[in-house]
Amino acid sequence: MEVKVLLFIQDHQLKRKVINCIADLGVPFVECFEEEELSFKMQLFSDTNRLYIHEFIVEKEDEQFAQLKKIKEKGWKVIVIFPKYLIEYIDKSQLAKVDDLLVLPVEIASLKNKLVMLLSLPMKDGMVNKQAVEEIQKDGLHEVIQMEVNRAQRGKYDLSFVMIDIGNVPLDIQKDYLADLKKVLRETDVILKAKEKNTYILICPFTAKNYLVEVENKIRDLFNALKNKGRISSLSKLYAYGLTLGEDGEDYNQLHKRLTESMHDTKLLDQSFVQNLLYTPQKLKAFKDLFKRF
Repeated sequence: MEVKVLLFIQDHQLKRKVINCIADLGVPFVECFEEEELSFKMQLFSDTNRLYIHEFIVEKEDEQFAQLKKIKEKGWKVIVIFPKYLIEYIDKSQLAKVDDLLVLPVEIASLKNKLVMLLSLPMKDGMVNKQAVEEIQKDGLHEVIQMEVNRAQRGKYDLSFVMIDIGNVPLDIQKDYLADLKKVLRETDVILKAKEKNTYILICPFTAKNYLVEVENKIRDLFNALKNKGRISSLSKLYAYGLTLGEDGEDYNQLHKRLTESMHDTKLLDQSFVQNLLYTPQKLKAFKDLFKRF
């Protein structure tokens, strides 16, 4: 199927950056200069893998979200570029089923990755499909995370991380769980395979610390639903712990250290774990060491 992109971008610098990115990928595109052209030019994209990139105009907020929803209903994939971060923009984008969003200033590397993912383009060197959890190589994990940190710092928006330990759940069920989890999260959230076994890192752009509890609840509720369906043992455990960049650490290295320690401590405090301490001297020592911190 042919791939095409339709653009509605008014800012000249932003338009130049986006067009250069699209051209570098070798994807044909059509510009829309006036809103009145939009309906007509969309008719030219029949039988194609269609992507619409829209620069958000603040003065026409409600009108645009209604329009984006209609575009999605016609089978288009949509990326919206916002001039600033607002939590209501993220929520309304989710309601409109927008596929992805960016906040100014736009980074070329990030935009390319999104285009490759949404248009199913061949992967180029140094590019990462961030939705395919199993395709993230361990040695590239830090690079992908640092790119998200850089974007958040430049765009001055909240960025949170949640570490998820699924335990000894079979790999095929883990994949099903993660696929279902992606559906209930925001479009901007990314799930990466961590270095530790059965552990994943959830990256949550535009997510403030006070929203982390809701994210963690979604993670646990979905896992409990698998238990209720009998797909996994009722004795299976899921652990999740979240932190926010800035409030809990100045960089990801600090956050990862705290996430790892907190995950370890959570397991130590788990009731079923404590019951077996007397039979495992090494774990008992670790449990005692935990309380030395206090």
